[in-house]
Amino acid sequence: MLSSQRVALALVALLLLAGCGALTLTAPYDLTTDQRLADLPVIINASLDLIAGSVYVPTLYASVRHGIDALRLRNEVRVKNAGMLVILDGLARSWEAVEEAHRTASQRRSPISPAFIAGVRESLRAQVGHALKLEAERRERRLW
Repeated sequence: MLSSQRVALALVALLLLAGCGALTLTAPYDLTTDQRLADLPVIINASLDLIAGSVYVPTLYASVRHGIDALRLRNEVRVKNAGMLVILDGLARSWEAVEEAHRTASQRRSPISPAFIAGVRESLRAQVGHALKLEAERRERRLW
């Protein structure tokens, strides 16, 4: 009898675990993060258009920096979200590198080349795309 009780208890435990769904290894989907990530390329492209051919002005970099900072702050409080934080940190470092290159070029009184801007645009687009893909995967998982 004791053996059949253990089997029954194990069966109940298995059914309960099966009903709990899949183990989640990443943060759940966040609509606000998704929307702000989708807006980020527009802000980046507008800023890069202003930067191209201009002297260094710190305020040209503020809107992108603030957008990335706001996303990072929002995503720091989400559990199981290390992947998104790594992406956002990479974006922040990339944007800082663009700002530093522009500052240096302005000190030398030379414009930033269109090729540099094009490369930066593509690199940042890929990084934002990676973050959007991660959030899209979370959205799809939510629909199941």
